[in-house]
Amino acid sequence: MNALFDQWARQHQKRLTNHRLVTELDRRGFSVSEPYVSQLRRGRRSHPSFALTKALADFFGVDPDYFGDDATHRDATNNNAVIADIHDATLRQLLSTATELSAESLDHSSMLAVQLRRVENLP
Repeated sequence: MNALFDQWARQHQKRLTNHRLVTELDRRGFSVSEPYVSQLRRGRRSHPSFALTKALADFFGVDPDYFGDDATHRDATNNNAVIADIHDATLRQLLSTATELSAESLDHSSMLAVQLRRVENLP
């Protein structure tokens, strides 16, 4: 990803900061935090969501495959197909909303669901 930052800087004659990238992505309708971008750049985080991969690819003008093979795209397509088959509209909306969350956010969501089940005395 740092190579893309360098390429962008050469093309635009100015340095691209994490803050500027986050601002530009936000302006385009995609929200991501500066610390997360920093972690991606330093290799502390990997496997960004398909939505972030697409947003980054669009911003930098590269194919989403630049960020890895197309397994992430296949996974997103498969998830969307499974979700579309669910008849309960509320559950379908919940799953659609959660599909592109990070693994950490999905873990938090799962823990919250377990707590809600306890509150409602469900197994």
